Amino acid sequence: MRRSFVTGLSLLFAASWAFPADPTSEELFKKVAAAWSSAKTLHVKDVKAEIKDQQRGTMNVDASLWIEEGNHVNLELAVSAGGQSSKLRAVCDGTTYVLSLDGREAVHREATKEFSAELRSAFLSGGVFAVMTMLVSNSELKDGKLSDFKPTTEAKVGDRAATVPEYDYTFPNGDKHFVLAVKLFVDKEKLQVLKREASDSEAGTTVNEEYPLIEAGSQPPADAFKLP
Repeated sequence: MRRSFVTGLSLLFAASWAFPADPTSEELFKKVAAAWSSAKTLHVKDVKAEIKDQQRGTMNVDASLWIEEGNHVNLELAVSAGGQSSKLRAVCDGTTYVLSLDGREAVHREATKEFSAELRSAFLSGGVFAVMTMLVSNSELKDGKLSDFKPTTEAKVGDRAATVPEYDYTFPNGDKHFVLAVKLFVDKEKLQVLKREASDSEAGTTVNEEYPLIEAGSQPPADAFKLP
């Protein structure tokens, strides 16, 4: 029986794409992944995530992510659920990774050389919920796996046209795992992620995420990757 809520990809994208069923869907995903991985800096700003669980209700998360070449990461999550709120921060200064909850260190260890690439790949593949779950449960980001790409569909996000790759993303939650059926809404001309819808029917979890701004090449704050 899998856990239904939060308790806690590798650098080689191709290794994670098992059993692709639709080349067009997979191809678009690869193009977005290549754009993200080639950027010297990547800023995913003001993501709004709503996570609903059949047993535990609704969790809202505001997320911002900075990634810079040299294995630098700053992920900040403001989480609210059940009338309570907390802040989660994951930072890597190139060699050391620290995860803190409300300013208190929960994890402090040497970072793998691929940490920023693994987090970037997991964030694109599974979004806020998947990355948050893996970090909190101290699971390996590289163990997330993509599979079962389906034909793309067309949709609208506000007034913007979107092409929607659909696929499954399996990721660890400690010794358990989630299997998300993901719809990723992409502006295929600009290779911009606009929105994500995901669900795990067995766990009773649904996720909706909005991506108002993704910038490549912008300058991070001077202290963005400073360890706490």
